[in-house]
Amino acid sequence: MYENYSHLSSVFIKNFGVKAVMKTSVLLTWEVPEAYKSEIQLKILYNHQNVEVQGILKKKLITHLQPDTYYTFMLMSHGTGAGGLQQQVSIRTAPNLLSVKPTQYQHYVDEDRVAINLPEVPTEAHVRSVLFVWKTG
Repeated sequence: MYENYSHLSSVFIKNFGVKAVMKTSVLLTWEVPEAYKSEIQLKILYNHQNVEVQGILKKKLITHLQPDTYYTFMLMSHGTGAGGLQQQVSIRTAPNLLSVKPTQYQHYVDEDRVAINLPEVPTEAHVRSVLFVWKTG
């Protein structure tokens, strides 16, 4: 038996994806069709847990994840009549590379620069880039 649910695509979210992945959290995003103004309740399933979220928010930060772990997130819509349309995305959280925070090594008073000591990074770690944000004041 085949049923056509194409009429539901105009009310269901699109482009479920990942905006950012951190060590213990992930920011999930989606799009809501402009024609759909009503509140749509969504459910995100992962790791034997579920989180309910209003679809109009277009994002959800999932926290308390384990570092360097694979997760699959399933987004489900309620009340569509299609038994809950689903989209899914899989990610791997970032590894825990720094066991301690970097420390200040030397501060050059005459110049606007600071030298820092970085902890050892495991040699098997696959690191493409490192971003430092230094807060002064």
